Amino acid sequence: MKSRLVITVALALLPALCGAAEKPGLASGEIIDAAYLMKLGAGLAAVIALFITMAWIMRNMGVGTVSKDGVERLKVKATLSVGNRERILLVDACGDQVLIGVTQERIDTLHVIPAEKAQTRAEFSAELEKRLQEDGGKE
Repeated sequence: MKSRLVITVALALLPALCGAAEKPGLASGEIIDAAYLMKLGAGLAAVIALFITMAWIMRNMGVGTVSKDGVERLKVKATLSVGNRERILLVDACGDQVLIGVTQERIDTLHVIPAEKAQTRAEFSAELEKRLQEDGGKE
């Protein structure tokens, strides 16, 4: 009973307490002053900048591409645009490399390179150099 009375009195006095801390009114005819608009604009700009920064960080860190056990299961290795809305993607799926054609209506698997046949850049460069040297000796 006592606590209800205290809460009721506090709620009744709350508007009066808040009104005592108000700043003096604005000039006549002025609805919003320039300082308020500057604070509002700066706050909005800060929130938008924070949102863009967090999106950029998440994109560059690859958030969402690693599973719970820490293994990266899918990763887009390369993309090639072949039209307005058509693309060819090279996707690394658990070591296997899959070449995928993506259009507006469908997604097709074009070629699959098993994990044991997939080459790293260094291996590919070495193989290319070897074949170029063999080819050069034939001419």
